[in-house]
Amino acid sequence: MMDKDSYRRIVSDRENREGNYREGVKEYYSLATPGYLSGWGTSFHFPPFRAGQTLEEAISTQQHFIAREGKFGPGMKILDAGCGVGGPAIEIAKYSGSSITGVNLVTAQLDIARDTAGRQGLGDRCSFVEGDIMDLPFENDYFDAVFSLEAICHTPNKHDAYSEIARVLKPGGTFIGTDWFCADSLDSSDYARLIDPVCRTYMLPYMTSIQELGGILKSVGFDVETSGNVEDLGSMEPVWNILEGFANSEMPPGLPDRDKFAFEMLSESFAVTVTAARQNAFLVGYWKSTLFER
Repeated sequence: MMDKDSYRRIVSDRENREGNYREGVKEYYSLATPGYLSGWGTSFHFPPFRAGQTLEEAISTQQHFIAREGKFGPGMKILDAGCGVGGPAIEIAKYSGSSITGVNLVTAQLDIARDTAGRQGLGDRCSFVEGDIMDLPFENDYFDAVFSLEAICHTPNKHDAYSEIARVLKPGGTFIGTDWFCADSLDSSDYARLIDPVCRTYMLPYMTSIQELGGILKSVGFDVETSGNVEDLGSMEPVWNILEGFANSEMPPGLPDRDKFAFEMLSESFAVTVTAARQNAFLVGYWKSTLFER
């Protein structure tokens, strides 16, 4: 664990976030994971809502959509690139019958994922490995498909991350997912005003656009079938409302200093995310792509 001043120095600017990426991400999730688990559950991603859905229903709907679009099924080996505490991997394994390996930098999150999979009787089909998306600990052409839900945004070199995913994916395999993006048309002043605060408070080195995503995927060997804003699939306003409610809530009394810092960090991060989203500077984007035959 870091003291809060050391962490603040790491997240203070892009150069520090890139240079201290692993340490920063580990510390961010050491601070944030308890709050995410209590307020969001075991799936740390922002889902589009259909009419009348609860948060839990919207999350599972999005995960089932990923499995269907990716054509995941029994006997397939799937990689979850940036698996968090394992919620999506476990749900998608149950829904699709596939075997899923999650990779993550954060040891404590992997422990939670393994424990949850075991308690749900999925320890034989869900495994969780410590590793970096930019240097995956797997052989070439190992997986039948790959998905990622709002995790690659943490990496300082997106080209290396997508290139590694291409390396471990079998030719003809599907790579599908969602992530955080800035608007394609955003100028530098609006990026500094609206996106940089999101990057600072979530320990993201920087943020790319959907247009840039397409170019990088193509450069490492993917054919991009579709990409866009997840609002094409449902409303994100319920997500922003939930985040806004937390950002405006009062800190519970009696918290230890580290928990106070975590609460303040999460409150600020949720507030700046809502501001950026409602000013059309920030979005959750999706893509589906296929790896060309080598």
